Amino acid sequence: MFKQLLSPSFYIIFFITILLSCGNDENKTAQRDKSEALTKNEQKSPSHENFYKRLEGTIAGKPVVVHFSKFENKMFFNYYYVSQGIPIGLYANQENKLKGDSIELIEWDRQKKDFEERGDNKWHIVISENGVSGIWIARDGKTTAAIRLKENYPSGSSLFNVVGKSDSYSIKFTTDTVAANSYIMMMEPSDATNSKWFTEKIVENIWGDDQAASSSIQSVIEDETKSYFEEYKAEIDTMRMNRDLADSGSHFALNYENEINANAIYNDNGFLVLDVGSYGYFGGAHGLQGSAVLCYDMKEKKEMNLNDVISIDSVTLQKIVEKNFRINSGLKPNQSLKEFLFENKLPANDNFYFTNKGLGFVYQPYEVAAYVYGIIYVFIPYTDLKAYLNPHFMQRMGLE
Repeated sequence: MFKQLLSPSFYIIFFITILLSCGNDENKTAQRDKSEALTKNEQKSPSHENFYKRLEGTIAGKPVVVHFSKFENKMFFNYYYVSQGIPIGLYANQENKLKGDSIELIEWDRQKKDFEERGDNKWHIVISENGVSGIWIARDGKTTAAIRLKENYPSGSSLFNVVGKSDSYSIKFTTDTVAANSYIMMMEPSDATNSKWFTEKIVENIWGDDQAASSSIQSVIEDETKSYFEEYKAEIDTMRMNRDLADSGSHFALNYENEINANAIYNDNGFLVLDVGSYGYFGGAHGLQGSAVLCYDMKEKKEMNLNDVISIDSVTLQKIVEKNFRINSGLKPNQSLKEFLFENKLPANDNFYFTNKGLGFVYQPYEVAAYVYGIIYVFIPYTDLKAYLNPHFMQRMGLE
């Protein structure tokens, strides 16, 4: 899949979310768990420019967990209120230059049906070695609240490094110079005992079996970036032979973009949900974005599937998904789902994630609805799934 994403011959984009975990054996004593938790809390995430941080704190006094990753000049944020567990994305607003070291983040509420209304509330924050502080500003511009966050890794969470590559390749096309830009960022465990199997699994899932034996995620990123530029050059060379295109005088569509970035959605109780965001433009009217999800259990060192979380038949699950989609979309029980979707149904797919409070499904643009609706997210609280939750999963998550 990833090779297709990097190829200018394919017009696709996708996110990936990976579920990861670490933790203690079940027979370890509570005292040892507490000791290990204190040790982890004292650890700091890498202090260099590229990093992943797990932050805890409050917004308006309400507990939140924030995941923050950075590679070179780009930052990525996900957070959720502990009482709700619904992931909310944040992106940095590069256009609004605040005073001093302050930066502006805009919330991306995945649950809103109106694509234009997903970006609403703002954060004005300062990032320091001690954490993050600032103010939360509601969409009305009047309501504000204090943000106070500190880095913390309780027992069951994982430490990660960030690796990647940002590069550009320019080439002459008749009278213009066109370029392909590539930005790939990924997370890998800081713990060497988990690094090998995680590297093999994530490389296999993203880049395919032919890269699974690679020694590191970084080496794969380097190879894939090189291949992307080689394919771009070959495509431009082919286009030069098309005289109508070469003489058209407008070659903006030949400036390609490819971005893939990684950040956590959930990193607790021995699990990690990794959100890999992407945007790409390979010619045409507009670029594409998407979202895909992979799930892993670091404790048992395996890739997870939906049956590891719930045991339920597809018909029953579809009804629950549709019920919650209606709630998110403001549709009444008697209204057709075709108000937003291609069909009057919304079955669950394999593209799932979970947090402390619920299970979610993610649908790509064009998968179930028109491009204008973007990526569609459906969040289902565990209260709707209580009868179907896997007992082992419930125990690991502390849901019993």
